[in-house]
Amino acid sequence: MNAPRNRWIENARLVWAITAKDLLEALRNKNTLSAIISALFVVVMYRFIPSLESHGAPPNLLIYDAGDSALVALLENSPAVEVYTYTSEKKMKRVLTDGDFPELGLVIPAGFDQALEAGEAAPELQGYVVNWVSQADAWQLRDQVQAEITRLLGQPASVRLGDPVPLQPDSDGLGNWAALSIIFVGIMIGASFVPHLFLEEKQSRTLDALLVSPAGAAHVVAAKAITGLVYGLLGAGVGLAFYASLIVHWGLALLTILLVLLFAISLGLSLGVVIENRGQLTLWAWFLIAPLFIPIILSLLAELLPEAVVQVSRAIPSVVGFNLLRASFAGSFSLGAVLLQLAWVAACTALALAGVVWLVARRDRAREAVWLPWLSAGLARLRSRLPARSPQAHIDVQPKERPQVQSPVDSSLMTTPSGLRLVWAIAAKDIREALRNRVALSIILGVSIMAAWNTIFPLLLPLNDKPTAVVYDQGRSTLVRGLTGREDYRLGIVDSQEEMQRAVSEAQEVRLGLVLPADFDQLAGGSQPIQLQAYAAHWADPQLVQRWLGVFEEQLGRATWSTVQINLLPPLYPLSDARGYVSMIATLIVTMLLSIGMALVSLLMVEEKDTHTLAALLVSPVRFSHLVIGKALAGSFYCLLAALVVVLFNLRFFVHWDVLLLALLLGAAFAVAVGLLVGMFSDSPTTTGMWAALALLTLIVPPVVYLIAGNRLPDGLHSLLAWQPGSLMMDLYLFSMAGNVSPGQVSQSALALAGLAGLLLALVAWLARRLERA
Repeated sequence: MNAPRNRWIENARLVWAITAKDLLEALRNKNTLSAIISALFVVVMYRFIPSLESHGAPPNLLIYDAGDSALVALLENSPAVEVYTYTSEKKMKRVLTDGDFPELGLVIPAGFDQALEAGEAAPELQGYVVNWVSQADAWQLRDQVQAEITRLLGQPASVRLGDPVPLQPDSDGLGNWAALSIIFVGIMIGASFVPHLFLEEKQSRTLDALLVSPAGAAHVVAAKAITGLVYGLLGAGVGLAFYASLIVHWGLALLTILLVLLFAISLGLSLGVVIENRGQLTLWAWFLIAPLFIPIILSLLAELLPEAVVQVSRAIPSVVGFNLLRASFAGSFSLGAVLLQLAWVAACTALALAGVVWLVARRDRAREAVWLPWLSAGLARLRSRLPARSPQAHIDVQPKERPQVQSPVDSSLMTTPSGLRLVWAIAAKDIREALRNRVALSIILGVSIMAAWNTIFPLLLPLNDKPTAVVYDQGRSTLVRGLTGREDYRLGIVDSQEEMQRAVSEAQEVRLGLVLPADFDQLAGGSQPIQLQAYAAHWADPQLVQRWLGVFEEQLGRATWSTVQINLLPPLYPLSDARGYVSMIATLIVTMLLSIGMALVSLLMVEEKDTHTLAALLVSPVRFSHLVIGKALAGSFYCLLAALVVVLFNLRFFVHWDVLLLALLLGAAFAVAVGLLVGMFSDSPTTTGMWAALALLTLIVPPVVYLIAGNRLPDGLHSLLAWQPGSLMMDLYLFSMAGNVSPGQVSQSALALAGLAGLLLALVAWLARRLERA
């Protein structure tokens, strides 16, 4: 009876001993810090991006009008609210649950106008908010809308808040952001942090020591999984704290996070067992992260992708966990479906953990079959050959002759040390070595995956399958509003000419911009043709535009019982402060340049130190300045190559090629300068990765905030973010895609960015001279 109990106690003691060691070592490991900081950054970013988008904008008001009240038209013309109307209260509440930020749903009862005409007090209106909106935010929304309705009616109005509207298991909006960020933390920690636990055991030779101790393969795997689970729960706990207002079923949320973390950890452990060096680990981690995260995005595109693709993606455990988290945010869910999903993730996790135990046990058997007999025989031979010595005897150790390090520089350069040839030799060497180096290749591969996803994926979506128009309706036409919500074409209504032009010129797909005169409804049914104006983006296919003009001429003609003629005006170009898809292109190029420039160039510098070729180079005709310039050229080559791929996929959007070339050169110069600076201060690939990741986050976050929030930020903060290097780079790319941009705008951003890059390069040169003299 006591024997099984004692075995359990001994097993627990062994697992805890290994776990405690791993927990302490992970705290000192810079890879741990880098992985956790990167993952938590995503949580914070996903949480506050929706808030930045809504900051300073009028609140969204979702209206169901049960009696065709004139109040709807008054609210639509009001700048204090953004109005959306729906045909039923159920539809209004369903859309309300898809919001990213607090919105108010409003029900106008039947007979509202009749009560006002009869001189009665305004009937009470029913308001709704979604259940994750705080009470303070709900009251603020209610008071703001109530005050505006009172102003429009000229008499007191009352809005009573009803019960909060619960989310549905398939609701979009903030629930998607929350589930995405929490699942991403689990995947990143499982794939990026946990494999290092096994890898470091192998590199320090402690894994073999563990396996010859009383600990077995199962003990080692269990300890590593628990260690990863501790740090994974720490990251997920931050996500849960940020999104606590969303969670309705805490038990389901915690169980889901536990299972998803264990699944990601088991895959990470298997990767750590198989991989033998950090370069391979960095490279193959991308092949683990992408198949787990990208299908989550695919599962949300059921209306755009083939059904088979969506169904297959929804069977992947990470996607199942994502849907389970969304179910934990919902007011109710199907218990049977949730239990099946939990069982599927648990089964996949158990299978993956069993695979890790088998891999470790297989390694253990291989070690016993080969390593231990060889070591025992070697020790026996060594003992037999050692002569007996007295306690006073000592061994006279002769100093070893220092090995001669052969300089990698070509011998011809030694006789003709031309500075240009030296720089080119170093640059060419680094370009070749980056292709062979797995860590450098992983950086290029990771950025390439990001670029391919952002450029190729939109081309796979059937964006142009329906005629699409954005209408600026100057007279609030009831006829045009009757054409919205159709299946055979898409028609949206905006409140201003500028909003229409932005929607057309900044979109990824072809759209028409239509302008309806204020008397459009009065012209309906007349004998004269109704003349309208239309716009299209400068890159739109002329044949497609003409075909869509015909479609909307026919639809508007039917709605007005008249002949409608739409005249196409000169094409639209994006503005210099464009957002939309063109801003996504600019963000992608900036991210790629900074990622490759900082990570790759710093890594090239550190590798010269690790391989001890730096000393050899510096005793050759090569000066440190040659070395720095060579590294910069190699990094610039890969930066510009990656940016060129994005540019080629989006050729149609670029207008000013001279500005684009200037932006690419200055952006690459700045990214490479930061990479050189990081490389000068780093002494290992681990510290390089950590500092490069922190520098990347520091440079990427401000332009993203600047892009999303724009002029809604306080003036001081807006000006500060506008002069941040990432924002300057972003502006230059937006200028290259804009229609009209002044030379002053371009020169201002270019000179500021060039000055920052020059300042960093001067600092690198000063540090290089100090090292050279040392």
